Amino acid sequence: MQQTARGFREIYATQTLVEGVETVRVYQAYNEQIASSAAAANSFARPRDAGIWKETRMTWIKPSAAWMAYRCGWTLFKDKNQAKVLALELDRSRFEALLMHAVVTDDMPTSQVGTFKSKPVVVQWDPERELDPTLGADHEVKNQGSASAAPYLRKTEHIRSLQVGMRGEASAMLLDPTFVRRITDVTEQFRVAHAALAAGDRAAAVVALCPEERQLDVSKELREALRMDALAQGQAASSSAALAHEQD
Repeated sequence: MQQTARGFREIYATQTLVEGVETVRVYQAYNEQIASSAAAANSFARPRDAGIWKETRMTWIKPSAAWMAYRCGWTLFKDKNQAKVLALELDRSRFEALLMHAVVTDDMPTSQVGTFKSKPVVVQWDPERELDPTLGADHEVKNQGSASAAPYLRKTEHIRSLQVGMRGEASAMLLDPTFVRRITDVTEQFRVAHAALAAGDRAAAVVALCPEERQLDVSKELREALRMDALAQGQAASSSAALAHEQD
């Protein structure tokens, strides 16, 4: 059966059960000290207590592994603060409830730019990335250390990926074990996927990186809150660039 084409704004994520609770996986990149501490304790409380992680700092979560690979340069080509990737399995019902309160910065009128900077939850729909083994080693060298130091990833303007910014009471939720059901260091799977793409094997890279990502079916109310049915790019000027995001 032919697969249905992915819509412009849809949430694709790994969805699992953790101790009987339905969860949605999101990713964050951290330095080795924070990532190792959080993964070992299955909690951000340990790095918080050690003074190396702060719940007061704005943080970003993303369900797309490919977008995470782009953001952190496969953990290989960016700075030390993005050397490790954590997968957070979030309680799905609470994640969706959180998103109901999000302010969507895309399509925002110019007059409203900046009004969202104190909001606990903001959402951006950024261009998704696709695995592409033809974007090879020369791309790595030319872009070493730059914001685009992410070989084997092609930008897709016709598909957008969900990015969720959390601050204040929202970021503090990452300390709640009933919300963050499990924390796993998945750095190795990103590096295995990168190596597979370097060898020209896209199928192996997909298996390593994101074999179980599928569309998250959400309510009509949440679709409206996240503007998921807005027309494709070009309908309105995006204000995403106006947000100085310090994504993890």
